[in-house]
Amino acid sequence: IDVDAWRPTEEVRRRADVIRQRIGRPIVLFAGRHVPYKGVAVLIEAAAPLDVTVVIVGNGPMRSSWEELSRHQTGPAIFSFTGETDHLELRALLLASDMLVLPSVTRAEAFGYVQLEAMASGTPVISTALPTGVPWVNEAGLVVPVNDVPALRAAIARLAADPALASRLGELGQARARAAFSMSTMGDRLVAVCQELAGVGR
Repeated sequence: IDVDAWRPTEEVRRRADVIRQRIGRPIVLFAGRHVPYKGVAVLIEAAAPLDVTVVIVGNGPMRSSWEELSRHQTGPAIFSFTGETDHLELRALLLASDMLVLPSVTRAEAFGYVQLEAMASGTPVISTALPTGVPWVNEAGLVVPVNDVPALRAAIARLAADPALASRLGELGQARARAAFSMSTMGDRLVAVCQELAGVGR
């Protein structure tokens, strides 16, 4: 990822401020395709009893089912389905949000690139302990068991109640994105692999 490209501009900061003022309470963000393996049903059930607003970005075949599920929740959480957003709006949402949640429930979620976008933005990430690259990417954030509603709820509540912790995890994630996943780092690693395969330096 080009980490510097996710550094907030003044316009992004202004839009993020507007979002925060409009919502007025902790923001939990999900961004991704609306397909079963993304686990948004788990997120909805986990967040429902909490005083948060869950912003769900994207589209796909599960959207209507997830919207219906959210309408049947009786807790104080508010669920906002935005549909697709442009790059600028996503950057503003990431900056405005208290956390990004990737609640995926199957191995179909192999990496979770949206985690890198959040990390580059300085937004802390909560993801699940899938037997894939997802928790490895999110070493600087919080990782909860797959399909575990109480554990996800506890993690969301923890970050919502502790802005200092959220800020610290966001900074750690940003540093990890730069150190492990930046374009220059990945380029250097690719060159090293090619040199090893070619026997350079043997």
